[in-house]
Amino acid sequence: MRILHVIYSHINNPLSAGGSALRTHEVYRRMVARHEVTVVTAAWPGGPREETIDGVRYLHMGRPRKGEGLSRAGFTWTMNQVCRRASKSTTDLLVVDISPFTPCFAPWLSSLPQVGVVQSWIDPQSARQKHGKAGPRAVKLRDATLRRCKYLIAVSPTIEEELGRYRQERTEIRLIPYGFDTGVFSYNGKCEKPYFLSLGRIEEFTKGLDLLIEAYSRTRERLPDMKLVIAGRGSFEAGLRSLVGARGISDAVEFVGWVEGEAKAKLMQECTAFCFPSRRESWGMAAVEAAACEKPVIGFDVPGVRDAVRNGETGILVPAEDVEAYAQAMVQVVEDAELRRRLGEAGRQWASQFTWDETARKQEEFYLHVLEQESGGRKA
Repeated sequence: MRILHVIYSHINNPLSAGGSALRTHEVYRRMVARHEVTVVTAAWPGGPREETIDGVRYLHMGRPRKGEGLSRAGFTWTMNQVCRRASKSTTDLLVVDISPFTPCFAPWLSSLPQVGVVQSWIDPQSARQKHGKAGPRAVKLRDATLRRCKYLIAVSPTIEEELGRYRQERTEIRLIPYGFDTGVFSYNGKCEKPYFLSLGRIEEFTKGLDLLIEAYSRTRERLPDMKLVIAGRGSFEAGLRSLVGARGISDAVEFVGWVEGEAKAKLMQECTAFCFPSRRESWGMAAVEAAACEKPVIGFDVPGVRDAVRNGETGILVPAEDVEAYAQAMVQVVEDAELRRRLGEAGRQWASQFTWDETARKQEEFYLHVLEQESGGRKA
């Protein structure tokens, strides 16, 4: 099977990029022994135009730009040209990541068998709040594409449910969740230090870190020895630091920047509890990784988060935006060692099902199914 996958991403190191880039690479590095895989991504200044990583061929196309907005606009044109030309190549299967902000019109442009992968979700209201008037328009373009797709992959139950609204009689939707690196995140013995951990992109709208700072500030009287470690980088970092200063807790909050690999695993394995305060998520990979380290996860009961955290079983979920309830959950987890043990042990068992090997197996199986179903099926 010759696979061409088009995804908007600046992939200069897919193993540490996280999100959609990481998933794409981890799946295909497990398939290249049996199939030929080419991934088309956006180019970036100073980066190579073509490279092979772990057997996966990458083509970085479009005009290299530093600004994400211009880069997305340019790559949108490029990816659609790639899809148009794919029908004349030796490609057997065209795979496209579907996003409102890099709209791909592959269903109209190519006659090849196609699979759409939906790795994130945003509704019109949220898109307007985050991107202004352009947000809902971008969502409409995405929705039009979804209605034309015959085969779709959803990476979480939340996205699977959303995609159900676009299901036509002929549409097949397959739920294939993210995996995680079980070798790095395998639990290696009881280790617990007095800090809460938050890890991920520092972004203002969806990640809820402003809510976490407010909740953490309310725990200081009950938990004076508990620190808060924030790992990651993003556009809201300066604003978050200002918020920490305004709450008078700068001495108790540590920003450690971007971490990966063993350093990331060590932070998770040594925290008392993992804080996952997102207002909305597409999946919640970091929460699953924390659960694999036998750490209870504290989050809000919102779409995506509830997919990755089993309330009362692997963590505690509180009502959306309820900062006081979140603070109480933080205190409860710290003061109740038996609760931490119970949630941690169940979390490790829950996380064990989400491996990259299993994700790749399911995705390969679906690809082969698509080729078999299509009239005049192609040889794998």
